[in-house]
Amino acid sequence: MADKHRFSKRGYLSYFVKNAAGEYIYRGKLYSLDGEKYGPFTASVAALSLGAFLSCVASGCITAPGMTGCFYVIIPFVLEIGACVSVLWAAVRLACNKKPLREYVYDSSVKSLPLRCILALSAAVAGIICETLYVVLNGTGENTVWFVVFLLLKAGSAACALILRIRVKKSVWISSDA
Repeated sequence: MADKHRFSKRGYLSYFVKNAAGEYIYRGKLYSLDGEKYGPFTASVAALSLGAFLSCVASGCITAPGMTGCFYVIIPFVLEIGACVSVLWAAVRLACNKKPLREYVYDSSVKSLPLRCILALSAAVAGIICETLYVVLNGTGENTVWFVVFLLLKAGSAACALILRIRVKKSVWISSDA
C-alpha cells in the first residue's frame, strides 16, 4: 500500500478499493491480539488512560503552591494535559473499534500509545520537579496539604502512564491480510 497519500490527512482511504459492484472493500492488514482477550485488554487500557487523565485534571483543580501563577509549574501541567488527552484519545479509539483492528487504527492507537505515555509520564515528572523547586524556593505557606495532594496526584498520573506503556508494549499483535 505504498501510496503517496498514505501519510496525508485522509491517507487511510488508500486501504480501500472499489469492487465490480461499486462497493468499497478494505485491502490493508488486519491486527488481532494474541494470547489474551480483546475486551479485558481494552478495558485495562481505557481504565489506565482515564486514571492518568483524571489525576492530571484533579492536580490542576487544587490550590497547590505554584499553580496560581508560576510559569515553570504551569507549563508542565499544560503539556501533561495535552499528553493525557492524546493518550485517552488513542485508548478510546482502540476500545471503540471492533476486532480485528484495521492497519490505520492499529497505527494510530496501539503503535502510538507507548510514545504518548512517555510524553505524559515525562510531563508529570517535570510537574513534580517544578512544584518541588517552587516549594524549596518559596515555601508552601498555608498550602502544605495541597502540596502533598498535588505530588500524590502527579505520581498517580505518572504511574498510570508507566503501567499503560508497559501493558501495551507487552501485548502481542498478529497481522494478517484482509
